Amino acid sequence: RLYEKENIPVTLVGHSLLDKPISSLARDVALRIYNLNPERELIALLPGSRSHEVKRLLPIMVEATHLIRMQLPNAQFVLPLAPGLNLTELEAMITPDILVLDSHHEDILPHCDAAIVTSGTATLELALHEVPMIILYKFTPITYQLAKLFIRVDNFGLCNIVNERPMAKELLQSEVTPQAISQEVVRLIRDEPYRNQILTEFKAMRAKLGTPGASAKVASLANELLGVNPRQILSFR
Repeated sequence: RLYEKENIPVTLVGHSLLDKPISSLARDVALRIYNLNPERELIALLPGSRSHEVKRLLPIMVEATHLIRMQLPNAQFVLPLAPGLNLTELEAMITPDILVLDSHHEDILPHCDAAIVTSGTATLELALHEVPMIILYKFTPITYQLAKLFIRVDNFGLCNIVNERPMAKELLQSEVTPQAISQEVVRLIRDEPYRNQILTEFKAMRAKLGTPGASAKVASLANELLGVNPRQILSFR
């Protein structure tokens, strides 16, 4: 819409996340691989892929798990290890009852009942897996003050931006507290009408991303712009 508003020709090719393989493992099979109980609630912690994000947000997430367990005593917590993060540093910030998934976490994420996630591409991936979530972000104080001067957005979570209306609760700066996080996570799991409304929004958002095959569509458009026949490219090899 931004391009159309400025009368710039644009083609929607979709999103590469739609091309990611989806795990075919059933919940009980996937969870038992990691000795998790499929009968108990499963909550994912995704503190981001950058070290400064993790240091700022993971300790708050961990505090929230204690409050969540007061209302959901059987809850299980997993933390998928993002590329580039140091496992030793993570383990120093979490409690032993949080399971770090250092591989094959794509088999587990679709089966999570809720997620606590730092704003980023992970919010879109969770939405495609139809995992209800709460989205967090904290800037340094000076960065936040500068951002307020130049950025005007209604939502900062990628899945909410794509959906053009909020479907996942967002907490920013001082709003990011263990109490606020735990309250929303418990609601996501216990409040069935609220949860079902979010799941419906996820389906609508997926439709807005178009169809799979984004990379192939980009290549095809590039060939058209260059006036190149794909068969000619193959003949050069």
